[in-house]
Amino acid sequence: MRLRNLAVGSVSRVPARVQTKLLVAFLAMVALIILLGAVGLQVLSGMRARTEELIELQRKIAAYRQVQHDTTRQLYGVATALLSGDQRELDGILRQLSQFGYDLDRLQHVAEDEVDLLAEVRDDYDRFIAIVTGAVERARAGQVQEARAVQLSEARPLADRLERLTN
Repeated sequence: MRLRNLAVGSVSRVPARVQTKLLVAFLAMVALIILLGAVGLQVLSGMRARTEELIELQRKIAAYRQVQHDTTRQLYGVATALLSGDQRELDGILRQLSQFGYDLDRLQHVAEDEVDLLAEVRDDYDRFIAIVTGAVERARAGQVQEARAVQLSEARPLADRLERLTN
């Protein structure tokens, strides 16, 4: 109540007409509304930027998960093909390995800011391809036990490392 009386008293003492005082009050309200609009636009701009960041992070997560899924699927496919010894399955595994490069390219495009991590993933995956290809070639040559041993001792730990890197 006291603050209100102070504001009323100070405005009433100003030597101006009522219309002038009303015009000044109206212009002050317009200025406050414009200021409020500018602050609102600034907040919306910040929210839009944050939303774009979240969308980009979601794309990265999807790309990393695809690499994880493909690595696990290929490891399972290699184990199955080595157990069955079927030449068509072995050929299919080699085709899948060559197609996996597309997922790595997508990951590299989406996660351009993580150069060191991507270099590790690519190096490990290149070694994974070499190991799996060697295991498949051994299985084709009739050395199924050696191929399984390579798959268990080398390919599986490398696939686990790839999974940890992509997490």
